[in-house]
Amino acid sequence: GLALTYDGQAAIRVWALPSREAPADEWSASLSRNTGTVTAVSHDGRQLALGTTGGDVRIMPLDLQTLFVPGGETDPGFIGHMSAVTCIVFDSSNRLVGTGSLDGRVRVWETVTGAPRGFFAGHGDGAVHDMVFSQDALYLVSASRSSVIVTHAGTGEVLAQLRIQSEHPQLALDAEGELVYIAGDQDGVTRWAWRSGETQTLVDFEHRVHKLAVTPDGSLMVTAGEDQLITLWDTGEGKRRPDWLRMPGAVDALWFTSDMRSVVVQSCSWVHELSISAGGLSPSVARLLPDVPEVVQPISPGDQLLMLTHPYAASPKIRRIDLQESWASPVNQSVQDLLPKLEQRMQLTLNAWGKPQTLSSGVGPR
Repeated sequence: GLALTYDGQAAIRVWALPSREAPADEWSASLSRNTGTVTAVSHDGRQLALGTTGGDVRIMPLDLQTLFVPGGETDPGFIGHMSAVTCIVFDSSNRLVGTGSLDGRVRVWETVTGAPRGFFAGHGDGAVHDMVFSQDALYLVSASRSSVIVTHAGTGEVLAQLRIQSEHPQLALDAEGELVYIAGDQDGVTRWAWRSGETQTLVDFEHRVHKLAVTPDGSLMVTAGEDQLITLWDTGEGKRRPDWLRMPGAVDALWFTSDMRSVVVQSCSWVHELSISAGGLSPSVARLLPDVPEVVQPISPGDQLLMLTHPYAASPKIRRIDLQESWASPVNQSVQDLLPKLEQRMQLTLNAWGKPQTLSSGVGPR
């Protein structure tokens, strides 16, 4: 019920955590079968898309009390994927869903009918790792470990293809949908103008980039490396700004707020808001989430998010989080009252000179 935080400079604070009871603004739904799914939440928080290991896809409103995920005995009226779904995304208007599978196939689904468009496109070199729609939803860009392709979302025609080398590529697009940013290509970032075929290495292999976000005009890019470094780049000049930050854990998601004044980073059960300046990035706000999310979906202008969690194997929950509101509250107790409890939990005590000492087990002299 307590959390202890340190700001990296001077301040240590103790926080009281609320109970895990669901708040009034939380929707809850139960899955009738635990099939192992990949999930996505629409940008307005009203729809949930599920892709199963059996290749089936279901799109449904979040106000349903029961969500049925088909099993092997169910015969849907259309073909989903022939292998497990590995990636699923909504377009910005929430009218379309894109899915990718273990065998590299790509499909587009209409959210109104829940049915796929009549084509299979995709990669011939392995599973789909990431995908993103263009802002106008005309194109779907997807990535496997060896290639990035641009697919026409209406016809399924593959319009362009680029060979890459990446263990787990991640994608971003500019607002026009003309420039594709590929994180993880040879451990750096590649920018691809897919119509002309021109490519440019924006970040080299030394940074070991595995996540990125790009502003709509493509002028700024933020990257996360395997060493948890968050770095801001001026893409026009190909230069990084000097002030960077290291996150305390692996980075799961990052995005720009719509006013382009901040970058939001989700790392496990923490969300950090980082201010943008001419020098780079500086810490602004850190918030502990009520649980470890499976999916986070930013809500414009970016200082709110929808959090999808699976605290129980068959009960996904959706919650709206305001990054400006603290979930925990400061503990109003004296240090002397809290010290014994904290020492016991941390298995440390302080000697007369303020140095930490491991607590004795009480078994005998050492």
